[in-house]
Amino acid sequence: MALTKIGTDAIKDDAVTLSKQAAGTDGQIITYDASGNPVAVGPGTDGQVLTSTGAGSPPAFETLPASNNYTHPNHSGEVTSTADGAQVIADDVVDEANLKVSNSPTNGYFLQAQSGNTGGLTWAEAGGGKILQVVSANFTSQFAHAASSGTGWQATNITLDITPTSASSKIYIRSDFNIWKSGSSAQVNMTLYRDSTNLGGSFYGFGEFVVNAAYALQWNMAYNDSPNTTSQITYKVYARVQSGHHFNMGVNNVPTNITAWEYST
Repeated sequence: MALTKIGTDAIKDDAVTLSKQAAGTDGQIITYDASGNPVAVGPGTDGQVLTSTGAGSPPAFETLPASNNYTHPNHSGEVTSTADGAQVIADDVVDEANLKVSNSPTNGYFLQAQSGNTGGLTWAEAGGGKILQVVSANFTSQFAHAASSGTGWQATNITLDITPTSASSKIYIRSDFNIWKSGSSAQVNMTLYRDSTNLGGSFYGFGEFVVNAAYALQWNMAYNDSPNTTSQITYKVYARVQSGHHFNMGVNNVPTNITAWEYST
């Protein structure tokens, strides 16, 4: 039987399947030699890589020299690391420029958490309890509240002027004094006015005792006010006594006092 040579035109495209190819060795790669003929290269050994050996020469599986191995460098500066170890921030390098803050700083401000702002941080002024000014006055002159004056509120000689530095300030007022009253059953009430406004109802004394046959009370009056102004204001202690009785303040030159603290919130 005569053999017929089959030309390339007789083989349809995509007709040569894997099963039609000659068997080879697992890991081999088909390439071409300098004559253009197909050749099998490899297989190499574990860890080798396929490298070019130049034009006109088949590639080869080769072991890379140790000099080509990558070595992770040691990082220095603000961020440091050793070889492939963790990268860490060096000590004493995080300054204002490293922070992601929504605004520029002002001397005396502090960092405040603000989740809606850039970086979640904002420079803000410290607030709460900052004393802005303290004004005080002492009185040694005697004040007498006579029964004939009736039972309504009557201004005493305890008075103090203050001009707030900010309309948002709070004013804390305190006054300490003694009262000598006409009888043990006499009821004495005290209150605090800001200008013409009665601020707090009645403040009651405590510790009734007898001094030279007169009945005495010790008083401690305190009030936290929000005047909402930067104009001068006047605080004054007012008093009233049960009908038919009277009382005195500052007897025997015992001093009375009043103090105002203005503070920011």
